[in-house]
Amino acid sequence: MELPSGMVTLLFTDIEGSTRMMEQEPEVMMRLLAHHDALVRRAIEEQDGTVFKALGDGFCAVFNQAAAAVQAAIEIQKRLHTTDWRPFSAFNVRIALHYGEVVLRDGEYFGIALARIARLCALAHGGQILLTQAVATLVKDSLPEGASLKDLGILSLRGLQRPEHVFQLSHPEIPSHFPSEGFGGVVTTNIPARFTSFIERPGELEQLKAFFVNAQPKRLLTLLGPGGCGKTRLAQELAIMLTPHFGDGIWWIDLASISSPQLIVSKILATLGLRETDGTSSTLDYLQQELRTLQTMLILDNCEHLLDDVAQTVERLLHTCHNIAIVATSRAVLRIAGETVWPVRPLSVPTRPTSSLSAMAAYESVQLWVDRAKLTDPSFALTKENASLIGKICRSLDGIPLAIELAAARIGSLSLERIALDLRQNLRFLTTSGARKTRHDTMENAIRWSYTLLSAEEQEMLQALSVFSCGFTLEAAEAVAFQNGDALDCLLNLVEKSLVNFENTSGQSRYRLLEVIRLFAAERLAESDRIAQVHERYLHFYSRLAQDAAQGLRGSEQAMWLARLDAEYDNLRTALHYALDPETRLGLAVPLYQYWYLRSRFTEGRSWLEGALLRSPKIPLKLRADALNCAGILAWAQGDCAAAYHFHTESLKLCREIGDKEGEAKAFNGLALTAQKQSDFPQTRYYLEQSLQIFWETNPRAAAQVLVNLGGISTEMGDLVQAKSYFEEAIQRLEAVGDKITLLTALYNLGELHFQQQAYTYAMRCYKESLVLLQNHPIPALQSRIFDSLAHIAYSAYKSAETAALLLGMAQVFVQDTEAVGLLTPQSRHVQELVEALKAQISTKRFTELYAQGEALTPSEALAYGMEHIDSYLQLASDKC
Repeated sequence: MELPSGMVTLLFTDIEGSTRMMEQEPEVMMRLLAHHDALVRRAIEEQDGTVFKALGDGFCAVFNQAAAAVQAAIEIQKRLHTTDWRPFSAFNVRIALHYGEVVLRDGEYFGIALARIARLCALAHGGQILLTQAVATLVKDSLPEGASLKDLGILSLRGLQRPEHVFQLSHPEIPSHFPSEGFGGVVTTNIPARFTSFIERPGELEQLKAFFVNAQPKRLLTLLGPGGCGKTRLAQELAIMLTPHFGDGIWWIDLASISSPQLIVSKILATLGLRETDGTSSTLDYLQQELRTLQTMLILDNCEHLLDDVAQTVERLLHTCHNIAIVATSRAVLRIAGETVWPVRPLSVPTRPTSSLSAMAAYESVQLWVDRAKLTDPSFALTKENASLIGKICRSLDGIPLAIELAAARIGSLSLERIALDLRQNLRFLTTSGARKTRHDTMENAIRWSYTLLSAEEQEMLQALSVFSCGFTLEAAEAVAFQNGDALDCLLNLVEKSLVNFENTSGQSRYRLLEVIRLFAAERLAESDRIAQVHERYLHFYSRLAQDAAQGLRGSEQAMWLARLDAEYDNLRTALHYALDPETRLGLAVPLYQYWYLRSRFTEGRSWLEGALLRSPKIPLKLRADALNCAGILAWAQGDCAAAYHFHTESLKLCREIGDKEGEAKAFNGLALTAQKQSDFPQTRYYLEQSLQIFWETNPRAAAQVLVNLGGISTEMGDLVQAKSYFEEAIQRLEAVGDKITLLTALYNLGELHFQQQAYTYAMRCYKESLVLLQNHPIPALQSRIFDSLAHIAYSAYKSAETAALLLGMAQVFVQDTEAVGLLTPQSRHVQELVEALKAQISTKRFTELYAQGEALTPSEALAYGMEHIDSYLQLASDKC
């Protein structure tokens, strides 16, 4: 029987503990192995499978249909389970199934799919059946009667770059309960890391979990309470518990730094890894479209300052996206239909003195106090001597977690008696008047108490630090918040006193104020006479940062600067708000335009630039010309050619008026991009030649970028020899200056040229180099087009229609971002012609299945597959040589 190739379903088996069994009973084991082999072979062949290799005590089989492989796996385990294996209690066999691409050469299979299933089989327990996402997708709607799939999460496979979403195939007639050890899952969530223990109110998490996993699950839960009561931490713990129940992940969206209602949806999109639309639909419509088919949970933290707008957004999402759930943390209810409100109560406190340590230790507030006090003084413990005083302190703080943490942090420098005394003197509880006591007052007084213990320098620094919207670096703190003395020493004192948090994420050290503390400090700053001075220093620091970043984004450290701007973006937005003068605002906005462009923040970038341009006609001409050019690029990226042409034309006039040659070149380049998008190729070439002529004299690096554009337009005009020359010269120059973003674009375009000439090996090499760079500099539209090209080559070069269909589906993983077409040379993709050819060869049904499988991958999974696919192709091409 001829073995199938291309996209197939593989089944691997392996006996758990066979070496030990052979050592114990060698003669009996040989007899039992013969019976095992016959049993496994028969079950495989009954489902039209073919054993293509036997490895010791395991089998490697191939199937044309995934459903048949699943049936065979169940039959193997059923028969093994009901067979007498004495003197052994059982033959526990691991089974793994994977659907992937294999190449048949000289009767042997080759391909990364074989390594993937072998690694997966090694993860399984004896008696367990594991399936990859690819197989699960194919069979989930046609499982044998009684069979079911259990999601085990995304697991790392030894030696392979791409992790795998793994499922266990269960059936009533075979064992289904296995230990979880050995599975290193990669959870689909961005829940922030937690570095302190969680003190749970008894039964609370289970009650909250039940809201979402019962027969009639809730879809909107609001965790309600004042600042500092533990809403955020409770939401984080709940999210971790619910992760297995939401197949498309749980996503944390912190709204504390968002000051404008228009940015709520943008924040959600950014968290989900989505980008703005091209203007054909609202961002909310786009978000609804993306979430409509997902089973996911959004956690919206700190909603109170945008309450009405958050409520409207949530109501729209729940109305149109029926498989999503939302948890909100807020100081006020959203007041929309279907909302379940859960008041987050304080931790339990001792209501009266008790001599029993066990009784005292049962109170949640005491547990928290002791735990946090140990962070400062590891020897601290609850004793008969201090129990009463600790109870008194927790009672005076009303059991509010943040207040307790702030007070406990002082145990290293103050006695319990002094802490209790200071709290009583600084907290103005209205207990004797009968008036209602608010927890917000409790929290503010707790913070005020910690604040009064600071030195004058520390108080001033804390006030100034309140201007930072999303945390800050030591450098920023030194420039903005501290002018005399040792800023680091002062900052570390605030960290030690739990008023500033230190965070180290992805190698970046940053500091942050909890929001309630930041608001308190901001009020103190507003009461001082220093607020204007602090805002001025803040604006100066971030203006300088933006200018440095503009230079950095043009060099070899682009990835570092993009990451830094990502971390500082809310602060930069705040700086733009502080810049009331249009000239100052443009001085900050112009350097940021390249970041807005690379991160697809076109709408917001245009808003800042155009708003400042309209507010004052007296802006210096050089700055106005630069701003017009930046606005033109962002308009072009959105497909607004009329606005782009207007901005670039005005910029060109001003540059000529003031003699700004480099500005002229930039304007010409912008006009060229606009003309190219309108398919006016002769005019495009004219503009580019004008731009290049100037850049050769003023900016050789920019000239290399223009060479890429000239190569693209020459390709469009059919002059492939000249286009190749342009691309190769650009690549040489870009490699020399380290401009990786433009370099990967040039490599892609050169690959497209080779593709048109059917020089597929050269094209593949260019695509690979481009994809390597795209891992650190993602450009979704370009990634999508590379996968389109890979699909064409798969079909044209080695007639693999199934692989081509799979790759076309993967191209759609990135398609939501193809508004960012400015970096790309338009090419005639003929995708529809390829789709029709594939359907004719493998059937419309089969094409649809493969396309959906590719489209179901994440961007990182698709990129990993694309790299593996290219490597396999290049290896085959090398072998042929």
